[in-house]
Amino acid sequence: MPFAEIQFDGIDGFLGTNASLMLDVVFVAMFLVVPVLIYSIRLAKQGKYQLHKQIQ
Repeated sequence: MPFAEIQFDGIDGFLGTNASLMLDVVFVAMFLVVPVLIYSIRLAKQGKYQLHKQIQ
């Protein structure tokens, strides 16, 4: 059987798509990184360097 005809169902993720679980985890993580990064930058500007370092 040619490779193009092999059906790979994979593990259904939790976002309701046909993507794998790992792809869904990475997708959600990308949206969590930005707010944490903004918070970390704000801490550094306020002079809270120790907490900023721990978040980094």
